[in-house]
Amino acid sequence: MKISTKLLASSALFALTFFFIICFRTVPESQLWKGWRLLYVKSEKLSEQNICSILEKNGCKNVVSRVNQKSPVYSEFAPIQIQPKNSYIYRKNGFFRDSSSTYLVFYVPEKSASALENAVSEINGYSETFASCDGGTVFPWICPFLAFIFFAVLFYFSKQKFKFLIVSLLLLVLSVTRPLYTVCGAIFLSLFANFLLVKIYGRDGFFKDSKNAVFIVPLIVFSFIALAFSSVFSSFLFAVSFAGGWLGLKVFEEFYSFFCKKNGNLQFDFVYIKKSSDVKTVTQSNSFLLGIVFVFIAFLFAFSSIFSGISQVSSSEQRPFLPAPLSSNSKISKETETLPNLEDFVDWSWFTLSFPFKKLTSSSGEIQNSFGESVVIPDFFMEKDSSSGKETIFSSQNKVLTYDSSFVHSIYDKIDKSDYPALEKVLLLQGKNTSYGYTKSAGTSSEKAVPLVLSFFAFIPLILFLYYFVGTKKNEANL
Repeated sequence: MKISTKLLASSALFALTFFFIICFRTVPESQLWKGWRLLYVKSEKLSEQNICSILEKNGCKNVVSRVNQKSPVYSEFAPIQIQPKNSYIYRKNGFFRDSSSTYLVFYVPEKSASALENAVSEINGYSETFASCDGGTVFPWICPFLAFIFFAVLFYFSKQKFKFLIVSLLLLVLSVTRPLYTVCGAIFLSLFANFLLVKIYGRDGFFKDSKNAVFIVPLIVFSFIALAFSSVFSSFLFAVSFAGGWLGLKVFEEFYSFFCKKNGNLQFDFVYIKKSSDVKTVTQSNSFLLGIVFVFIAFLFAFSSIFSGISQVSSSEQRPFLPAPLSSNSKISKETETLPNLEDFVDWSWFTLSFPFKKLTSSSGEIQNSFGESVVIPDFFMEKDSSSGKETIFSSQNKVLTYDSSFVHSIYDKIDKSDYPALEKVLLLQGKNTSYGYTKSAGTSSEKAVPLVLSFFAFIPLILFLYYFVGTKKNEANL
């Protein structure tokens, strides 16, 4: 007897699925700036230039610091101008210090994260010097721990223990390789779906069993959809893990059947007497497990609320107020002014480029939003009068500059084409409408809408339990 090509292909696909999940592992990371790691240094011994030299020596290229800033926008007609008090040029310096001006701040490209760790170690080797950075990570053991505990509970009550182990294996691997709160919540629901599915797997009418599908399908489908709101890629990996588990069971059964028949130990195939629709997946003896699912998701929600979905090396209470994009939950320093944003830079660019064409007396002394404004200069030319034949001087008004959307895009284009590590490139990557200030928040995590998604997950077992309870009472009333 030879192993069929179909069985070999299925085995290869299962192995590929396993390695795919392993390869795309991740760990939650706190990060204040998208695409950039933030280094903050307090030192009595090192200057900004010294710190930049250490960073470059350790392989950190294109570091954005105060000492290497220029301006991607300047006027050829008036390259040197007196700046108003509220000038962006002055206010942008706030991005290179903390709110108390105790720490120097540097922006290191995300791709240099490993080199940054070496640089931080070297900087901290100097006396009277302290350096740290955002992006700290600690593996969140709570997610896989809860997933394995929940699996153990279901495994204890399962009557098809071996099948349940095989179909759940990849989901448990996913809880370790992608230990995110939303992914863990989806794993809880899918593990319970597997617990119910193995009870009717292999029975006649398995794929047409609408009675049990009422409990099983919502657990799988809604988990996949809700998880996509947090991360589309996590939702994809979840679907691959769930499907891969059942592929693994099929592969095992085929190999078992093959070797049994080869050795003459299996003369016929066993067939279940009861159809799938005749077996109740949710019964009076296991309905309490829906409550267990809810409790585990509630625990997960509590942990996500306490730790804000982020694991970090140092406590935010020890962290100074640092420049960062502001969000609704940012711990903002109320003692300091907010930092300028891209709109302020564009306003300053308009002020700078239009300055040579304006009367000195027309300036208010402050830079303001002048969107819609135009710079018009008179142009004089001579033409012969058609009636008299004499040359006459005529004038026309020519628009030199207009502060419109085209002007704004031209400024963004100048930022992109700047040949030095400009702060404005950092700001542009965060979003054109982003506001900035000093905050103690640890940063953003790699999963979104955690409270919303976990709340939705928690409602699913509650609704299914209510459906079971109402259906049971209705059946008792009809007896």
